[in-house]
Amino acid sequence: MPVLLTRVRLVAPALAAACVALSLLGATPARADDRQAAIDALNQALQRTDLAAQSGIEVKQFITYRAPFGLAWTQPGVNTVLRSGSRLRVHVTAAPDGSGYTSVRLMPSLRLIAAGGVDPRSRAMWATVSMLSSPGQARALSGGLSSVTALTGLEPFASYLDDPGGGPTSLPYPSSLAQKVLLPPHTSAGMASAWTTIESIPLADGGTLIRGSMPVIEEGGEEEGEVDTCVRPLVEITVGPDMAIRSSRWRETCPRGGTRSAGTRTYESTAAYGPVVVKGPVSPSRPASSVLS
Repeated sequence: MPVLLTRVRLVAPALAAACVALSLLGATPARADDRQAAIDALNQALQRTDLAAQSGIEVKQFITYRAPFGLAWTQPGVNTVLRSGSRLRVHVTAAPDGSGYTSVRLMPSLRLIAAGGVDPRSRAMWATVSMLSSPGQARALSGGLSSVTALTGLEPFASYLDDPGGGPTSLPYPSSLAQKVLLPPHTSAGMASAWTTIESIPLADGGTLIRGSMPVIEEGGEEEGEVDTCVRPLVEITVGPDMAIRSSRWRETCPRGGTRSAGTRTYESTAAYGPVVVKGPVSPSRPASSVLS
């Protein structure tokens, strides 16, 4: 009997160790599978959202901030720095015919900061002076215009509308702009490496919650080598039963001296799909040719 007990004592720890080893071996593939499932769900949601937006899309985004906020890196590309205030509303509508309207307003007063779009009547591009690059703003302001005067017929002067954050403006592509506002930076198909963590959670209504975090994006990354020194520790994307994105929320913290305005901000966006009413240029307005020629 003592010999048998000794053998049991020796075997039991070995069995326990083997079980732990097996469980650890199985854990890594399970986590990898969960991550890939979440990435697949996000990629499918991006495709379905693009498809749903073809029938019309309206996105409203609220940005909460405290420190001075340079808007050049927001999705509409507004060449303005806000020194005070705590909340912005970005509103984008896009119709199937290619017309669209974008506005950025200070909350709760709804004071207009910038606006632009494609006129549903003339199909011409327009934008307020605050959407222009610095040389364009200088010319317009020296002519006595305010920052929220709309300039119409901007196609021949598109160079003045280059996004201050780099690259061309998205105003002529309102449906694409609406989807950019709906999602945090670096959220696009094939950007799996932009997520530190990512998971998908089924919701009671048949939809899905995609949740995770994003690190700093180093130079030479997947999105045209962009450097993004901000960290986004909480990103939540809610997808409907049809796999179109319904809402999103994320928080970002950016350091001083980085590529974007320093500080911590939260972004909350909602989307609706279907027929929309697209507004024309805000008032007052002037032909761009009378200001920029």
